[in-house]
Amino acid sequence: MAGVTTAGSRFGGVAENPFVASRFEPGAGRLGVIGVDVDALVARVGERRGCFQVRGGHGSGKTTLLLELGRRAERAGHRVVWLRRELGPLRAWVASVGWGPRRLRPVVLVDEWDELTPGDALFVRAWASLRRAALVVGAHRDLGFVTLAERQVDVELAHAVVERLVRGTGFEGPGRARLERLVEQHSGNLREVLFELYDDVERAHAAKRRGPLLESGSHGIKVEMTLPTVDLSQFGAGKVRAAIQAAVAHASAGALPTTEVLKHGAEAVLKSADEPSSTYFVSILELAYLVASADGFAEEERHTLADLLERLTGEAMGHDALELHFKDLADGVEMLGRRERLRRAAEDFADPTRQHEALGFAAVVALADGVLAGPENAALAELGGHFGFSSDEIAKVVGGIVARVRAELGS
Repeated sequence: MAGVTTAGSRFGGVAENPFVASRFEPGAGRLGVIGVDVDALVARVGERRGCFQVRGGHGSGKTTLLLELGRRAERAGHRVVWLRRELGPLRAWVASVGWGPRRLRPVVLVDEWDELTPGDALFVRAWASLRRAALVVGAHRDLGFVTLAERQVDVELAHAVVERLVRGTGFEGPGRARLERLVEQHSGNLREVLFELYDDVERAHAAKRRGPLLESGSHGIKVEMTLPTVDLSQFGAGKVRAAIQAAVAHASAGALPTTEVLKHGAEAVLKSADEPSSTYFVSILELAYLVASADGFAEEERHTLADLLERLTGEAMGHDALELHFKDLADGVEMLGRRERLRRAAEDFADPTRQHEALGFAAVVALADGVLAGPENAALAELGGHFGFSSDEIAKVVGGIVARVRAELGS
C-alpha cells in the first residue's frame, strides 16, 4: 500500500503503533526539535531583554519548541516560568523570587499568547520589562515582536519526523508522494499528518490479521457510514434547546444520562471528588464538546452550549465554569487533535449501557443548534466506532435521540 507497511508480529516487532500520539505530543521527549538550533536560540534570548515570538500554524511545533527552549534555558541556569492562558504560575513566581538582581536573565515562556486577556498580557510585558526578562511567546499571527523562529511544515520536515519515529521499530515509512499529499491536505498541520499515518498502520495490520473487509480505524473499529442530516432550525433555537432539556429530563438510563446523574457528576467535579460519577461527567462532557464542535465552534455557540449544559445539570455547574472548561478542552484539541481526544475520552466508557448514553448525549448536545450534519455526524460515527458499535447500532442510537427531540417539539 502507499502508506506505512508493517513487518513481524503485532506492529513490526514493537508493542505500539509508532505514530501513537504519546510518541510525538509536546513534552513527550522522543523527537526533540528537528532542524532548529535550540541552544543558539537560548543564547540569543539570554543576550538581551525584550519580546520574542515563535510563529506558526496549528500543529507546526510551536509548543514543542517552546518546551525544549525552556528545558535548555533552565539547564543553562536561567529562571524559567511557563504560562498557558492563565497567569497563576507567574504571579506565584513574582511573590517568591522578588525583584532583586539575578545572575542570568529570567525567561518567561507563554504558549497561545493570543488567548491572554489584554490585562494579563500587559501584566506579563510589564513584569518582564521590570525584571529585564526575555519574554518568548507562541502565536499564530505576527505580534510585532522579534521573530525568534517561524515554524512551517513541509514534506522534508515531515519526512525527518517520520524517519525519527519509525527508526528501530521495523516499520517502513510512507513514500514521498503520500507525505506530500498529507501535508497539503492538512495545510502543514504535522499532528494531523501523523494521525493519518497512525490510521495507515492500523489498516495495514488489520488487513493482515483479519482480511480487508473489517478494518481497524485509528481507535477501534472504523465504521463507514453516513448519518442523515437533521434540520430542526425552523422551530427556532429556543424551542430546540427546551425540547432537548425535556428529552434529557424524561430520559431513562441506557438512552441518555438522566438530569440526576448529570447533576450528581457536576457536583462531584466541583468538590474534586475522586469517584466514578466525576469521571463519567467529565468524560461525557468532553465527548459532547468534541462532537458538537466538529464543524467549528464560534463564541456564540460555546455560550449557547454552556447555557444548555448549565440547565441540564440543574445549575449544579455554572455557566462561567462550563465556558472555562470548554477553553481547556480547546487547549486539549490543539495539543493532541480532535480524533485522539475523542479516542481517549471514549476509553472511559467500558459498560455498553454507558456507551449508549454517551453516544446519545453527544448527539443531543450536537443538535442544540438545530442542525445535525456532516462533520458532527462523522464524529458521531467515529465515536460509535470506538465503542465497537455497528453502523446499524449507531444509526439506531442517533435516530432514537432525534425522534425523542422531535416528539418534545410535537413534530
